Amino acid sequence: MKRVNGQLLVVDDEIEVMTSLCAILSEVGYEVVGLTRGRDALEILNKQPFDVLLADLDMPEMNGLELLESALGRDRHLQGFIITGKATVQTAIKALGLGAVDVIAKPYTLDVLRMKISRAVEVRHLRQGEDMLRCIFENSVEGIYLMTPGERYLMANKAMARIFGYDSPEELIADRADLRHLYVEAERRVKLMRFLQKRESVSAFESQVFRRDGGTIWISEDIQAVHDAQGRVIYYRGTVRDIGGKKAEEEVLRESERNLRLWADKAERSKELCFDIIDDICHAYAELEENVIFFFTALSNAVDSKRAWMKGNSERVASYSMRIAYEMGLDEGEIKNIRLAGLCRDIGRLNLDDSLIDKPSRLTEEEYEMIKQHPALGATLLQSIEHFNDIIPLIRHHHERVDGRGYPDGLKDDEIPVGAKILHVAEAFAAMTAERPYRPPLGEEHALSELHNCNGSQFDPRVVQAAIKVLSS
Repeated sequence: MKRVNGQLLVVDDEIEVMTSLCAILSEVGYEVVGLTRGRDALEILNKQPFDVLLADLDMPEMNGLELLESALGRDRHLQGFIITGKATVQTAIKALGLGAVDVIAKPYTLDVLRMKISRAVEVRHLRQGEDMLRCIFENSVEGIYLMTPGERYLMANKAMARIFGYDSPEELIADRADLRHLYVEAERRVKLMRFLQKRESVSAFESQVFRRDGGTIWISEDIQAVHDAQGRVIYYRGTVRDIGGKKAEEEVLRESERNLRLWADKAERSKELCFDIIDDICHAYAELEENVIFFFTALSNAVDSKRAWMKGNSERVASYSMRIAYEMGLDEGEIKNIRLAGLCRDIGRLNLDDSLIDKPSRLTEEEYEMIKQHPALGATLLQSIEHFNDIIPLIRHHHERVDGRGYPDGLKDDEIPVGAKILHVAEAFAAMTAERPYRPPLGEEHALSELHNCNGSQFDPRVVQAAIKVLSS
């Protein structure tokens, strides 16, 4: 499939000139629409987005400058060029004042035109990305902040202010100049900064903090150091979640444990009470399982939401994995663990530089080696939680290959847990059928063909057989 470098709209009332320019730009990888009237151009701009507008200056009914002004009113990130054979300083000043990128004088060379258009497409994508990040920053349900190495807030979003009881981020930043006074236990802040200086990233660090009204809440923080070109920390990027509800649930569970011990003593003296206890236990553990699933879903959303093109990816992998596991006849306990591992198999990526994951070109060998650390990083993040012991091997080994050429440990054949083999196949299928920054979706037919081609080398044959059966439309 031919890669599209960008979407261009060419408007020139001379049909021969317009047709020729469209043909030239299509040949070098652009998707081009050509029109001869400005009003038609405005209509199509209402229906679909374009990266670049190339408008002739002298056109009847609506000239290029009028078209440019109206078009930018519809899409402020549109990159507009005015093309003219009568370029003057006055024309250039007016065009640039309206928001044009440049005025291109005829006759122009193809190389110069391509360079200008390529640069304009890059600028548009950067500005769209900035808008998306700003929208995420301002509207995230999690508190997000930037902090100086001297422990002062540089920026905070609305959710951050709301968590601490402020009406705006500006009020929060002005009032919380010294972050050491934010923590109920000052030692918690000291401990957090000590961890951060040693590891340069901290995940799920829980503390009790003061709100603006003097009340207290429990929060969980994730913090990552950001460096300059010389390796110096320029600021810390952090997220904050209000975990008061979680703490309350934990206390309810602890109270349930105490009650269970009392019930057990009484149960020896009453069969009828024993049956009631069993019902209560089943109910308590059902609620616990729901909390675990909610926790893992939240983890997957945290990973996926960092980039728009990964939205919902973890839930798709978990769904594909469960379907494969059911087809293979695994028991309910194994399938539950596979689902949870599928949801958070990539949490180790939270410790990686975003530029590596979003890089639109081929990774260098050194960059790829860094990416390959994410399964081990994810397993390390969860290893201190006893309840997750069964899923940690699935997370660590979901990129192992049956021929021993996978990572991080080079396991092969039966050394690899069957759940990890299933996740590997499900993730590969999800990746091939989804869009990536460097390519469009490859399609289901291609993905199934690749599973078949790599059967016995990269993937386990029994897993591939089940996957092809349940993932075929």
